[in-house]
Amino acid sequence: MYELENDDEIEIDLRELFLALKKKIVWILLTAIVFAGASGLITKFAMTPIYSSTAQLYVVSKGGLSQLTANNDTLKSGASQLADGTNQIVSGVDQLTTGSKTLSEGAHTLADGMVQFNEEGINKILDAYNGDLKPFTDKLQAVIDAGEEYQTYSAIADGQTGSVKFIYKLASIDAKADSDK
Repeated sequence: MYELENDDEIEIDLRELFLALKKKIVWILLTAIVFAGASGLITKFAMTPIYSSTAQLYVVSKGGLSQLTANNDTLKSGASQLADGTNQIVSGVDQLTTGSKTLSEGAHTLADGMVQFNEEGINKILDAYNGDLKPFTDKLQAVIDAGEEYQTYSAIADGQTGSVKFIYKLASIDAKADSDK
């Protein structure tokens, strides 16, 4: 149901949690029924009622009967819409489960990619500079500064500004050939 990760975080799988609840649904319902029944019996036999009620019956005329029938049809229509909505919720649970599984798989893929980026990218840069990135950042800042100062390939008139963009075309890197080295 949950796993401890390296940093002592708990990962909870909602699908397993719902399946565990589904397996125990009979016990959950029986417990609810027993307590509801016990509450009803206590209320019926042990408590004294502190209120009373009366009922009156009204005779509806023929016009009122047709209105009652029309309202009954409206009620049936509403009940049908409610049933349709319930079915949509049930199908939405399946979509939510599928979506959460996809999200979980994507999170694992992202984590694996971050580990790979660290191992194959960041650590190689650190190794190239023996763990001291100051020379690297100094060189990078020098390139940025030079790029901002460089405004033209040729002469430019006084008071004018220019803009230069460099496009580098590099050969592709073959991962297999790189791993063979």
